[in-house]
Amino acid sequence: MTYALNGDKSRDGWRIRLEGGSGTYGYSSSRTDGLNEFSVDFTGQSTFGSALIGYQWQDGPWTTKLFAGVAYQNHVVGPIDLDNPVVGEKWGGKISAEGWRNVGEASFATYDLSFATPFSSYAGQVRYGQSIIENLWLGIEVGGYGNAELNAARAGLFGRWRTEYGTLWVTGGVSGDYDDPTTPYGSVIVVRSF
Repeated sequence: MTYALNGDKSRDGWRIRLEGGSGTYGYSSSRTDGLNEFSVDFTGQSTFGSALIGYQWQDGPWTTKLFAGVAYQNHVVGPIDLDNPVVGEKWGGKISAEGWRNVGEASFATYDLSFATPFSSYAGQVRYGQSIIENLWLGIEVGGYGNAELNAARAGLFGRWRTEYGTLWVTGGVSGDYDDPTTPYGSVIVVRSF
């Protein structure tokens, strides 16, 4: 959720942003008992949140936003994984930058970058979209994300549909890291202005 302190999200000015979420994940890792090597399956539960303050300004076709603030992450892994550095609760700082550029009459390009000190978490993504019909865009996206334990990348397609109830984003593609390079991903996001 982002709130424009001047009451108008279309104008330059200060913003407050609150973020939060939770999810589950799984991974396998090799272990040894001194005699034999075997694989152990782990399940993780992550919770995150942040409170940021930032500023938005526009310059011609560019809209840019910069944010900074506090961040929280909690990772619970079972069974206990002593070799995983991304376990437990951590508080820290977070910074992010976002940009949007209108490319001609019918296209746009965006970037999103962020870094948070809890578990050295980072994410980056760029998108390029082309208008197909009025209020509907299709495009491509690529990005990378990770933390102290993981470095991964993704590439895929997205659709953006603007309706009277909000803007619907649907994405899908392939995400992967050194251990599993071809995991499918997808998301459905509704962005609503009040």
